[in-house]
Amino acid sequence: MLSADLSTLGFTPNQIQIYDYLLTHTPAKAAAIVRHLKINRAVVYKTLDELIAKRLVGKTLKGGVAEYTVLTPKALEE
Repeated sequence: MLSADLSTLGFTPNQIQIYDYLLTHTPAKAAAIVRHLKINRAVVYKTLDELIAKRLVGKTLKGGVAEYTVLTPKALEE
């Protein structure tokens, strides 16, 4: 259901997969996303940047390693 809703909002398949993963695995490192979803590392980073630009995902550094979390989806209301 969520993927159909996100698809109608213009999300790409990779954005849907990564956002859905982060909903249940927050915070997550990019390496864990790559391993679990089996998506190319460069594609994961590009997609995370797209989700950050949409203000749906946040990025924090812990010990020099980026961790990604789902933010309150206010951007979907706009």
